[in-house]
Amino acid sequence: MPYRYSGSLGDATGLGREGEIIAANVRLLVAVAAVLLAFAQLAFSPHDREPRAAIAATTAFLTTAGLLSLLARRDPPPPGLGVAACLVDVGVITLFNASFVLAGVPLAATNGRVVYATYLLALALSGLRHDPRLSLLSGLLAAVGYCGTVGWALVRYHLLGGLHDPAYGYFRWDNQLARLVILALATYVNVAIAQQSRRHLAASLQDGLTGLPNRRFAEQVGRQALAQAERSGRQPVLALCDLDHFKSVNDRYGHDVGDRALAAVADLLRHSFRSSDVQARIGGEEFLLFFPEGDAAGAIARIGEFHRRLAEADLLPGRPGVSLTASIGIATYPRDGATWATLFHVADRRLYMAKTRGRARIVDHSGPEDHRSGAFLVGLGRPVAR
Repeated sequence: MPYRYSGSLGDATGLGREGEIIAANVRLLVAVAAVLLAFAQLAFSPHDREPRAAIAATTAFLTTAGLLSLLARRDPPPPGLGVAACLVDVGVITLFNASFVLAGVPLAATNGRVVYATYLLALALSGLRHDPRLSLLSGLLAAVGYCGTVGWALVRYHLLGGLHDPAYGYFRWDNQLARLVILALATYVNVAIAQQSRRHLAASLQDGLTGLPNRRFAEQVGRQALAQAERSGRQPVLALCDLDHFKSVNDRYGHDVGDRALAAVADLLRHSFRSSDVQARIGGEEFLLFFPEGDAAGAIARIGEFHRRLAEADLLPGRPGVSLTASIGIATYPRDGATWATLFHVADRRLYMAKTRGRARIVDHSGPEDHRSGAFLVGLGRPVAR
C-alpha cells in the first residue's frame, strides 16, 4: 500500500516553493525587459499606437511580478500561490496580446511572434512547480486566451476580408492552427515532465520494502512543520521506534520472513495513526514517527496505543506465535528542543534508555513506561527478559 501524505509532495519537500521562486525571478526579468523594450519602441516610433499600449500592459505586469516575487519568498508561501501565478502569467500575456486589437493592430495579435512565444515561456514556468495540474491549467488558459483574442480580432476587423499589414502580413487559418497545435504539444510535454519528476522524487523519498517514506522525507516534513509550529503554538512530537531483538527473526526464519514482518509492522503503523502523521523507515528495523499537528499528550497516547497493538498483533498469520515488541524514545517540541536535529538527538537518547532498561517500553520526558506485560520475543515462545 503506497504511503499517502496529507499535503502535496511539492509542499512537503520544498520543491514547489523552489520552483515558484525561480519562476518569480524569470517573471521579473521578463517584465523589466518588456518595459524597456516598450519604451525603446516608443522612442523610435513616437506616433505609433502599438508601443503606447505595450507600455501600459508591461507596467502593470511589472507591478504584479514584483508582488508575486515577494509572496513566493514567504515561508510558507500563501496557499494557492501557484494557481494565482499561472493565472497571472497567462492572463497578462493574453491582455498584452488583446491590447493590439484595442490599439487597432489586430494582425499583431494574430501574427506577432514575440507575444506568442511568451505563451510558451509561461508554460515552461508552470513546469518548474512540478505539478502536472498547474501545467495543464496553464496550457488550457493559454489556448483559451489566444483563441479568444484571435476570435475578437476576426469579428471586429473582418480579417478574412484580406486585411494586410506591412509588418505582419495577412491572416491565415493554417498559421493559427499551427500555433494551437504547438501550444497543445508544449502543454503535453510539460505535464509529462511534471509527472515523471514527481514519480522519480517519490521513489527517492520512499522505502522500497515497506512503502513508507524514508528518513530524507521525514526530515524535510519535520523541519517545515517545526518552522510553522513556532508561529502556531503547536507541539509536534518526534518518536524513534526500534523493534526488539529483530535479528532473531532473520536468524530463525530467514530474511524473507523478516521482510514480511517489517511490511506487516508498516501496515500496522499506517492503520494506527492519522493521515497527517508521518511514519518513516529510517533503518533496518528502526522507524520514525512524527506528529506535526495536535497536542503532545494526544500524540503520546496514540504512540502508547500502537505500542500495545504491536505487542498483541499476530503479524504473520501463517506463522502463529510470531509477535514483536518495540522500544520507543519520544521528544516533544519545544520542551526537548527547538530544532529537528535536537529533537532527533533527544529521541535517540531516550530510545537507548528504553533498550538498556529492558526494552519493550516507551521513554519520554517523564521517564520509562513499561509495556512488557504478556509480550513475547519473536519466535522464541518465552517472555522478554527483564
